[in-house]
Amino acid sequence: MKNSQGIETVRVCLLEPTANVLGLCTYGAHNILEPLGLEYIATYLERYGYECAVIQQRCDPREKVLAGIAALKPSVLGISAQTYNVGDALWFARAAKEELPEVIVVLGGYHAAAVPELALEPEVDYVIVGEGEIALEKLLAAISNGRPLCEVPGLAYAENGQLRENPRCERIRDLDSLPFPERNPDILRQCRMHGLMLPPPSQQTYVSMVTATRGCPYSCTFCSSQIIWNHEIRQRSPRNVADELEWLSGTYSVNAVFFCDLTFNADKRYAIALCEEIARRDVPIRFYAMCNLHGMDREIAEAMAAAKCSKIGYGVESFTDAVRTNMKALGGMDLEHTNAVLDEVCAAGVLAKCYFIIGFPWETRETLTQLREDVAILHADEIKVTFYVPFPGTRGYELHRSYLITDDWSKFTTLSEPVVRNDDVSSDELKQFRQSIFDRFYNSTAWLERVRWRTMQFPQYAEAFIEFQSFLRSQGILRANVNDDVGISG
Repeated sequence: MKNSQGIETVRVCLLEPTANVLGLCTYGAHNILEPLGLEYIATYLERYGYECAVIQQRCDPREKVLAGIAALKPSVLGISAQTYNVGDALWFARAAKEELPEVIVVLGGYHAAAVPELALEPEVDYVIVGEGEIALEKLLAAISNGRPLCEVPGLAYAENGQLRENPRCERIRDLDSLPFPERNPDILRQCRMHGLMLPPPSQQTYVSMVTATRGCPYSCTFCSSQIIWNHEIRQRSPRNVADELEWLSGTYSVNAVFFCDLTFNADKRYAIALCEEIARRDVPIRFYAMCNLHGMDREIAEAMAAAKCSKIGYGVESFTDAVRTNMKALGGMDLEHTNAVLDEVCAAGVLAKCYFIIGFPWETRETLTQLREDVAILHADEIKVTFYVPFPGTRGYELHRSYLITDDWSKFTTLSEPVVRNDDVSSDELKQFRQSIFDRFYNSTAWLERVRWRTMQFPQYAEAFIEFQSFLRSQGILRANVNDDVGISG
């Protein structure tokens, strides 16, 4: 092995196993996005002379992906281990060791950070806990130069059969110092933001992800973000972010971007300054971002619209008091106030998507029925309903671990099926409630009238609604005629 700067070529392969979550989901229209975290790490390592390759499994069979890894003959295989794919990650680790006995296997990601004991698995050499760029570079340098592992920050490893965990790596303060992640055009070309989006999926050429900030100030008990990012928000300069958008447009012909910031509007002044810089450049890219309903207002919405934001997503989660007060940061927001905020955003010309979670242990048929009635009159353009999953490392896991009805991590996707026991509502009933929430929302007179009004006020969204309604019809969710519903000719 060798380098940093002991020379000798060191090949690093970074893998994201994804086979069981990519593609369209009837109740989620799951986005297909690039492995941005791995791309950041690869580009950072290349600064230090390492040769890096990023592989995203997509829907390829394991054996095909393994053959691609073996062909690269890497010295190091880094695998992104989230909860849903940790079984796949360990399979690849074992198989890679069989194909390449000398390869060093390193796990990172949310699940690995929450369960550093993975370092005790025989097929795993090391686990990175926290941000990966600096920690992995320091690990590789220590291995190459024979320095003690105890000096590598953010590292978990086995020593004499016992788990050793080093203090976490200091967070990267100057995010502008990081190079723009190099992308693989073949990956970007296959990426899609499904659901209601402008440009609609059929017109998306190359789709990318961008992060302007790291961290989130909120503490929702079901969210895994704090495992790696914590509450402190670090920001790239608006100029640096706009530079990357221009680079993505000019270099890769990207025309749609998902801002993967945990809370785009966490700092109002920063969000507006960023949008003003993007708007000033007139970058030909539409984007989608996640915001918190608290602190959202017309000023931010208009700034985002001017910067070509097509859609804003909001984690509403529930209108039930027990969820809003116990699980949601800031206590969530009731239906009346939610609709008031959505009206302000929609008036600025931005689509609104609302996310809900069902399947909490204390929910009843009555609270789920009420949620269905409330969602039916929600002033949103699109909804997504997922099942509650207490991910390892979260407060929710501490509270509700005893309610888990499966230890199969591959089911921890939030989309496929409930994983938490509810003594009043069965798993099959929860699936039926999810279906009925969608049915009631998208076939309501209120939503169909909203579509007509939206396309009259903002004609640029007409094609997006037509394509979205075609998807809903293909999934058996929407029953009426597409073009009649939109109120325009196709």
